[in-house]
This record gives sequence, C-alpha cells and structure tokens, in this order.
Amino acid sequence: MLAWPPEAGKHTSVYIDNPEWKEAISQAGSKQMLALSEGDWGVGRWGDPLDAANEFARDSGLQDDSSRAELLSSVQTVMGRCGITDEAVAMLCMWVKVSPSYPRVRRPERIGRVRW
Repeated sequence: MLAWPPEAGKHTSVYIDNPEWKEAISQAGSKQMLALSEGDWGVGRWGDPLDAANEFARDSGLQDDSSRAELLSSVQTVMGRCGITDEAVAMLCMWVKVSPSYPRVRRPERIGRVRW
C-alpha cells in the first residue's frame, strides 16, 4: 500500500544539489549496496533489502525530513490501531525513475490517481 499526505512536502529537487546532502545520501547508498552485494542470495536473504532500505533512510537523513517523518509516524499509528504491526512494516518509498525523454513519444494519459 502506498500513502502520501494531501499536501506535498519538499521535493528532492529542492535540496538535491546541497553538497552535504549529496555526501550523506551517497555514503548511505554505498554502504547498503555493499552490504547487499556480500554473500550468497537465497530465501533467507529476502528481508535484507527491507532492512537496507530502512538503514538507508535513517543514515541518509531522509527519514528525518519533517514531512516524511510525520507521514511515517501516522502510518505506523494506523497500523498499530489495526493490529498489523507484526505482519507489515511502514517504510519510506525509495522509488527512482530515470528515463529518457523523446519528443516523438507521446506520454500516457493520466489514469485515475496514477500520475506520470
């Protein structure tokens, strides 16, 4: 399930050029990628990407951003009220989309709440 507040917080583009933030996110990302690349992959490792994502959010400072922290706390509260904290975990979304933009390719139409 994805959740986001009705009012958007700071978009990453607002601070992506900040040297301290670049350093923090680069170091946090490298640390987690190194940890994920060690050892053999098997059924017992499927929790590792979830752990790495949580550590990345903490180490990079992303989870300290007030709008992200508030949303995460709200979701955790609702999960507690629903009694699902043992079956699910609330995490920050780390989706990144990098794609070329070609003027001759038409963008898909907006469908419901999906935005491009």
